[in-house]
Amino acid sequence: MTSSLNIVVDDKDVLPWSHRYMQTMTRVETIYGNYTTFVILVRGRVPGQDAVAVTAVRGMSEALAAMPGIVPQNLLSVAVNKIKDIDGRSGDLAVRPFLEDVGGDEAVTARVAAVLERNPIYRDLLVSADGTMFGIVAEVRADSTGYRALSQRLEATIAPYRNNDVEIVVGGQPSFLALSEQMSDRMGWLFPLALVVIALVHFEAFRSVQAMVLPLVTGLMAVIWGLGLMSVLKIPLDPFNAVTPILILAVGAGHAVQILKRYTECYAETLAQDVPPQEAQHIAVVTSYASVMPAVFAACMAAIAGFLSLLFFDIEAIQRFGLFAAIGIACVLVIEAAFIPVVRCRLRPPDPQRARQVSAGPWERIAGVVGSMVLRRPGRVLAIALLIAAVAVAGIFRLHVLNSVKAYFPAWTEVRQTDDAINRVMAGTDVVFVLVETPDLDGVKNPQVLRALDKIQTALAQKPGVGKVVSLVDYVKRLDRAIGGDREAEGLIPESAEQASQYLLLYSLSADPLDFSSVVDTDYRTTLMTVFLKDTSSTIIRDIECTVLEIGREDMPAGTVVGIAGNAASPVAMADMIVTSKLQNIGVIAAVVFAVASLYFCSLAAGILVVLPLAFSVLVVFGAMGWAGVPLNVPTATIAALCIGIGADYAVYLLSRVREERRNGRDLDLAVSGAIASAGKAVMFVATAIAAGFLVLLLSQSFLVHVWLGSFVGLAMMTAALATLLPMMALVMLVRPRFLTVAPVVPADSASVTA
Repeated sequence: MTSSLNIVVDDKDVLPWSHRYMQTMTRVETIYGNYTTFVILVRGRVPGQDAVAVTAVRGMSEALAAMPGIVPQNLLSVAVNKIKDIDGRSGDLAVRPFLEDVGGDEAVTARVAAVLERNPIYRDLLVSADGTMFGIVAEVRADSTGYRALSQRLEATIAPYRNNDVEIVVGGQPSFLALSEQMSDRMGWLFPLALVVIALVHFEAFRSVQAMVLPLVTGLMAVIWGLGLMSVLKIPLDPFNAVTPILILAVGAGHAVQILKRYTECYAETLAQDVPPQEAQHIAVVTSYASVMPAVFAACMAAIAGFLSLLFFDIEAIQRFGLFAAIGIACVLVIEAAFIPVVRCRLRPPDPQRARQVSAGPWERIAGVVGSMVLRRPGRVLAIALLIAAVAVAGIFRLHVLNSVKAYFPAWTEVRQTDDAINRVMAGTDVVFVLVETPDLDGVKNPQVLRALDKIQTALAQKPGVGKVVSLVDYVKRLDRAIGGDREAEGLIPESAEQASQYLLLYSLSADPLDFSSVVDTDYRTTLMTVFLKDTSSTIIRDIECTVLEIGREDMPAGTVVGIAGNAASPVAMADMIVTSKLQNIGVIAAVVFAVASLYFCSLAAGILVVLPLAFSVLVVFGAMGWAGVPLNVPTATIAALCIGIGADYAVYLLSRVREERRNGRDLDLAVSGAIASAGKAVMFVATAIAAGFLVLLLSQSFLVHVWLGSFVGLAMMTAALATLLPMMALVMLVRPRFLTVAPVVPADSASVTA
């Protein structure tokens, strides 16, 4: 069943479609077919070999127009029919193909220079400023096979034109999306490696093959069940949920470790009463499960509810991540409750001599140090925690939001260097669309609309990071100048809609009126301006929107609607969503954890105690991101859900053990000390195993999504564990909450313990 799963990137799944930019993008795609763009750069390897480069452009343009996934009507190059040389030198309007039948290199060079002189709209867009490089702009639509398959088809299409005479490079957002799919395939070897690392941590902690294997059996079965359910539900893997198998494995193994730690304690205690090993094993299984399973259930339900809250996120990829994680943890709960106890009872009992041995390894020493700090200096522990929180808050103010898919790859990777090289010599590989929708038929021909478009285009062309702006105004002004005999003065906006119609009619007599299909619809109700960008920072995008809306509001006729969209605007839409929705989402997950913990312990104070270390870990992780300069984006935003959804387990287990110790007759100091020495030590095992499992992602250095998750999930788990063991327990010692200080349940003849 899981064999039908594959990793596919659908960038539409990570976009907030309720945002104004995305609503405009829907309109642009519906009317014009634009969505995302490959930019192909072609040049002769030897300076002056323009004829060879042009021949390659011609052949590739024809092949690309027939390639599945390409939007043929939006394909732009000097060789496609819609790219025309508008010429009025003879006194009559002449419209010819950009490339007529020309001879060798010198003829091609002369032809290109002459056409660019008459039609500057193509400079930097389809031909570099020096005339030596040629661009192909190919609008694409990915299908269910994903961007990697689309990129492979494109590479196969252009491969016949690569030779010793021509250099061809490909850039644009689809290249990054295709590589994201490819990088996510690394989970095929990262997951087994994480499995080995977690197994080694477990073996070091318990020094037992059974103890090493059984927790991994829980995690692996949960992963297989989760992947199988995803396959049945036809939920694809993507770069964001592809790491979830490691998460499920680590969580499943973590819960198993808590039960296993309690089992080993019960087994040793039962053996001390001279009970035979087989019987002692059965008693230990029953006792440990009766003691720990309620906490396992509460912790799993808190995590499941926390991850399911991601379904309210306005991004489909995050919804899938939350659903996959919740399904996996639910599988962990079922397996741990029904399968593992049976297996444990059927296995040979551990060696009695080894079970009776009291370890004095590093884990015991760490637990001793932690217990001493909490019992002797709880105030100092809290003061240090507050200082760390203050430093983290300062780091949070340094956080910046950057959602561009290009940011998922380091600057030294080939895909980034290729894209940067194209941006240096051409208009840009990212775009912002300005969609203008008028209320009337032929409304775009209104001189008021055209003048407003011209004003917008002029203003945008002067902004930093903008490489080129193309709109209907370029063609209208070019027609005005050509009809005037190619006078030296710049072309003008027509004085009336009738004059604009006459210009366009004259053009249609010499060429196809659909040549303008990428800038205006057939009814002339809407028009599309394309802004090519070399820099996609959110500051530039917001400045573009501000300029467009201001001019649109002041200069466009009443009833005209203006909006922006495009692959450069989409990350800004995600930034708006993350800043607002993510804060709400963190609050929802925290509220769910608070509610589950409060119900489980029958105490609001318990809910607060469980949430506090989680809030602390979120602060530390996002503060560390701010200080490290790591951006806030879709992959890093999910870390908060991981912090709260998984980290709640630690507090639930530790507080449960303290309460159990109190009910067994110990005073609070001894109960806290005993809980840290048992459940607290297991918390350290679990946190170390999860952190180590995620740290293997750091081996995927060329894909920053893996690096971020590996670094900060590991940090989150260790921080949550330490915050639970130190500040939370220190607060318990200082506040002494009632649900932990009520009179213990002890036999009548036992000495009473002061509450």
